[in-house]
Amino acid sequence: MKRTFLLYFYLFLHFQVLTQSADPLETLIRNGWLMLRDYGEKMISNIAIPRTSDVPEGVSSNFQLDPDKQKALDTISQMVNMCPRGYPVQEIKGVWHITRISKRMLHTVFVDIHEAIEKLSTGGSVSSRKSLFSLFKSHPIMRCFQVTILDDSTSSPFEFSYRSTDDQRKSIIGHASRASTTQITLHLASIIDIPLSVVHANSHFLILSQTDTVPTPCDSFLVLERNPTTSSSNSVSNEIPPALSSLGANSAANPIISMNHCNDLPTKIPPSSETNSIIRPASEVLNSNSNVNSNVNSVKKFKKLL
Repeated sequence: MKRTFLLYFYLFLHFQVLTQSADPLETLIRNGWLMLRDYGEKMISNIAIPRTSDVPEGVSSNFQLDPDKQKALDTISQMVNMCPRGYPVQEIKGVWHITRISKRMLHTVFVDIHEAIEKLSTGGSVSSRKSLFSLFKSHPIMRCFQVTILDDSTSSPFEFSYRSTDDQRKSIIGHASRASTTQITLHLASIIDIPLSVVHANSHFLILSQTDTVPTPCDSFLVLERNPTTSSSNSVSNEIPPALSSLGANSAANPIISMNHCNDLPTKIPPSSETNSIIRPASEVLNSNSNVNSNVNSVKKFKKLL
């Protein structure tokens, strides 16, 4: 009897200590939820987001329209096309700072670029398919975006760079193709294609619209500025918001986000004498008189990245 009393007294004191430090029911629920969440993350990580190509041919053929109805549907699609008229631009060479961007474009296209850089930097492969878990992941820290275009040709190498966590500079090289003076398509990592239309431009900034957005084409916008830190930047900044408003860019569902630019990043294409310049014309590299072997290796590395 005495031992039973002592046991109950010990359990009572132990329960009192537990309730003072952490509630048992709360701890049980939290630990159980964490276990379920970890299991759920593993499950959905193995499930790819469905694509139209996943639909069996027999099923997709049942939804095909006859020629007349398809023509009528195409006509309606053209009538509701919200893409602004293209603005012809000849010169796109140089360093551009990304100062404004639509929220959806930042959280989809730019996150895809970040993930591609992370995988390539660790020797991994980049897949065009996304898992369902990617919809629930927190967005990475990205700032100080820059796009450096080598020349004004119809297919020019370019560098996409930014600063990420711990102020690390990350970059990737691709090529920018131009089907016309109003169209620019950025190609990165062999699987990322970003078709853009120039919808407003002057000597200081460009406003680009992403033409393949769904369900509404041209729903995301991107603002590139030459030198946002110069004395004329205030007047330029005053021109951009009215231009975006006239294009219907800053909607409640897809607002424009202002991005910080960094003063310590280069404002012009680095000269070929700098070893950290990863965008260098092959002619300059091959004609250099110093460090011939290292320069040839740089050319091979650059071609491999492209």
